[in-house]
Amino acid sequence: MRCTNLIPSMLLLTGVLVGAETRPLTVADFPDLPVTTGYLANSLMRGGGVRWDLFNPKFTYLQLYTEDMVASPDGTLFCTTTWEEGHRAAGMYRDGDALPDSPPFATTSGRSVAASDTWLVYGHLGELRQFQRHPVKGYETATGGSVRIHPEKDAPWISGLVIEGDTALAVAGGKLYTVDLAKRVVVGEPVPFPDVSRLRMDRRGNLWGLIEATQPGYRSLVLTLSGNGEAGKPAADALKNQGDNVHWLDKSGRAELLVDLGGERRAALLRFHGAGWDTDLKGLVISGATSAEGPWTDLITFTNPAGWWPETVQTLDERPWKFLRLTSAKAVGLRALQIQVREPEKMGAVLCLDRTGRELARLPDITHPIGMNYDAKADRILVFNNDPDQQIHAFTGLDKTPKRDQAWMERGRFGVKGGLSAAKGQFGPARFDIARGLALDAAGNLAVFCVGPTGFSQSRLECYAPDGTRKWEMKGLAFLDAAAPDPGDPNVAYSALTRYERDPRGRDGDGWRAVGTTVDRFANPEDSRVRDNHGHVMGVRRIAGKPILFVTTQYSDPMSVYRFDASGIAVPCAYFNTLGKGGDFPPPNRPAGFAWGLWQDANGDGRHQMDEWRLGEQLAMHYLTVAQSGDVWMVDARSKGIRHFGVASQLDSHGSPTWPTDRERLLSVPNSAFPDLGQIRGLEVSPDDKTLFAFGFTPELPNVLGKNHPLGRLLVRFDLSSGSLVETHRTIIPYDIEVTPQAPKDQAYVSAIAGEFLFLGYEHHQDTLILRQSDLTPVGRLPIGPQSQCPIYDGPSELIVQQVGKKYELFMSMYVGNSTTHLTWDPAATTRLTTPTIPSGERKDGSVTLKWEATAGATGWQIERRSLLPDGWGPWEAKGTVKTATWTDAKAPAAAGYRIRAEGAKSARSDWSATVWMR
Repeated sequence: MRCTNLIPSMLLLTGVLVGAETRPLTVADFPDLPVTTGYLANSLMRGGGVRWDLFNPKFTYLQLYTEDMVASPDGTLFCTTTWEEGHRAAGMYRDGDALPDSPPFATTSGRSVAASDTWLVYGHLGELRQFQRHPVKGYETATGGSVRIHPEKDAPWISGLVIEGDTALAVAGGKLYTVDLAKRVVVGEPVPFPDVSRLRMDRRGNLWGLIEATQPGYRSLVLTLSGNGEAGKPAADALKNQGDNVHWLDKSGRAELLVDLGGERRAALLRFHGAGWDTDLKGLVISGATSAEGPWTDLITFTNPAGWWPETVQTLDERPWKFLRLTSAKAVGLRALQIQVREPEKMGAVLCLDRTGRELARLPDITHPIGMNYDAKADRILVFNNDPDQQIHAFTGLDKTPKRDQAWMERGRFGVKGGLSAAKGQFGPARFDIARGLALDAAGNLAVFCVGPTGFSQSRLECYAPDGTRKWEMKGLAFLDAAAPDPGDPNVAYSALTRYERDPRGRDGDGWRAVGTTVDRFANPEDSRVRDNHGHVMGVRRIAGKPILFVTTQYSDPMSVYRFDASGIAVPCAYFNTLGKGGDFPPPNRPAGFAWGLWQDANGDGRHQMDEWRLGEQLAMHYLTVAQSGDVWMVDARSKGIRHFGVASQLDSHGSPTWPTDRERLLSVPNSAFPDLGQIRGLEVSPDDKTLFAFGFTPELPNVLGKNHPLGRLLVRFDLSSGSLVETHRTIIPYDIEVTPQAPKDQAYVSAIAGEFLFLGYEHHQDTLILRQSDLTPVGRLPIGPQSQCPIYDGPSELIVQQVGKKYELFMSMYVGNSTTHLTWDPAATTRLTTPTIPSGERKDGSVTLKWEATAGATGWQIERRSLLPDGWGPWEAKGTVKTATWTDAKAPAAAGYRIRAEGAKSARSDWSATVWMR
């Protein structure tokens, strides 16, 4: 994917009033409008760099999360992760800043990392990736290489890694490998070893590692299957090798699939993933046994075709079995099988091991370890216990019997008891949550990397002096998420996880700061944001005067609804399960079968009970939207209409909104608009609830580009005042756009409504086209500026717009940097100057001199500067206006960023340039 500017060629837009003809409109009818680009920032977000050739180590921001973290003596921190979509998988940090010279990995650098004065090594899937350290550069890319320690294609992750001289010790798949880093070879045979992570070596040469705890509840098994005598065949292979449509058929006409549950398990739910409407389970028998030879107890016999898409769910009675057997003469259209079992909680541990794998000791009182490091100076182990206390614990006596180090911090503990949960989500020093990374430098400074209450986003990296004083911090915020302002307070906004407040020091859209999380995973364990990683905000609505938060997934299904308690924590209160996929609600909290479902929290406890569910009919599609009123509109292709859930005017006694049955209706869609309702891909409702807009494809306007969730090509405006859908206008929106000959063809991907306008965002560049709601006539185009990094949409709910006074603020996801782009548009401004190119900078004798190319029509240039502070990059500060295309900052900070914009006659101005960073 590339991030480029929208080029007018090949754009057609046809606006048609029903019963009348108008000329086809081209992109020339969308004049470029003045706009200012900023962002709700990851605290290190740089601003600038929209080219994909800048995509890897030059992007410097706090990564999405970390699997492991170590420090070199000078305080340089090395992090690793198994997924960083912005290609900063191996982040490097020092003194509150992200270093630009991180190793050139893409989305993954592995589960473990180790560093010494000589080597930097990452543990990946079955291999080590290594670099030599350099006294100035930190590491040398030219010396990079890999050592394969596991020959199989599906090699295990290297979960633990330490360096001793020129030797690395690596744990993978229950074995300990010894690797000669200088020769890049495995030495000797691997030794059987506990499958630990966060491996560390103490001064005696003993190894310390942790085993993470597992929470009680329902888990989906990674199955080994045997069928037709092929014992231990992986599920994926067993299915793929039997054709696309028919599985489990052998030559004798009878198929048998034996599932080894790996011990006695209480099977609770089976989920069959199908190939479409033709999935047929008729005659399939499921049996359970405690031995592979039986005797077998029949549990389920399917007597009717499933006819369900894309999955069939069947509950079991949770009796314990060691084996399940599936037999059938016919099983058509199945793609995958998943089994959920109830499992008890398993405690974790921190172990001391010798190099033969023999256990020497274990730390007391640590049941949920998740982050660990060894303090060589004090011969001390530090470990973060991921229990409700959320604290770091210190232990000494490692050569004999480990015991708590009462002299360290507060009697051997560090961190506010209860962590971020006890602080009601408000960020602050030592308020930890899932601290997966701990690291110490030579001076005894302790770095703590918290991965956020969902374990995936909202990361924080902090550094504490030996006395516990916080020295600096960095914040990572949202992954592919926008932000939704509170309609009742324009100075407050929410992502799916974060609460923002407008910062009066900020300028031009950068004036927002993250003040806390709205997630409390201990108080609300069934929160979909924690359980299913629902991480895309759909909006905040004021219902009966109270703010209500709507959150969905990257695929816009299902949708979770939250009320706020007195402390600002978002409590689950409703759940729209549009495709019957809320599949991770296990029994007894999830209704069986396949249909849309609406859960409403009747007793206010934030948890699901069976009698709180309302089930509907099967759906074919699932696109939905939430009106400003709180009404929910959903495409229902199976019932040939659009389903409308009217919200009650008052909240219930617990402060939750409800959608009563007497306010539910189904509206038929005129066949002349969308003959196939399954091709409707998006809905919007006007703020006054009087107009509905539908996007989609038709036989004459098909989906030729594919992609995940295109918005469609046809836009139809329906009047709702009569109680039915009455078409008033339609238009063909730009589609199949050639941005550049090398870039992918582009299309509308997201939409939003505010004031009198309808906003359309385009996938690969995030440029926004604006139309009037009243007649779908074009207003103009908002090109995203160079302050944003690599613009791209990757989900259908990533554009949110609010009107503040006469101006409009646009919030959109930032594909790189775990931040949110922010645009400001004033409809009264009509003249847009060309954005200046990124300035060049030269540092000399404590001053910085900037130079840039003059902009046509400019009468001067505004200059702003920001400095690196202990809590990240500070706010932009105005440094004045100059008449020439050069400027000198005589008292430049040691680390500073600069941006400029052009000014012209009659208040004309450009967007801000990309930022030049000077250290």
